Amino acid sequence: ATGLGHGAENAVRVDLVCHLVLAALGDPRAPAWLERAHGQLQASAARISDPALRRGFLGNIPEHRAVTTAWAVAQEEAAGLARPLRPMSSRP
Repeated sequence: ATGLGHGAENAVRVDLVCHLVLAALGDPRAPAWLERAHGQLQASAARISDPALRRGFLGNIPEHRAVTTAWAVAQEEAAGLARPLRPMSSRP
């Protein structure tokens, strides 16, 4: 068992999609949706006692990985640690 019921898993997915749409639109409500998704995900992960399974739960499920990554980026940006994206160099 992953520690996350289907209803909770869908809630994380819905919260992530809301965050992504609102962030793309520059809506100031976007961070709250990410915080909600991250909180739900972390609460569920905390119920998984095996560290390897918990890492897999957070890193191997695409939506969970997206929430975790988006949260890490948001925390880096809040701390002023985010690196600016470099444009891809064009190939000759």
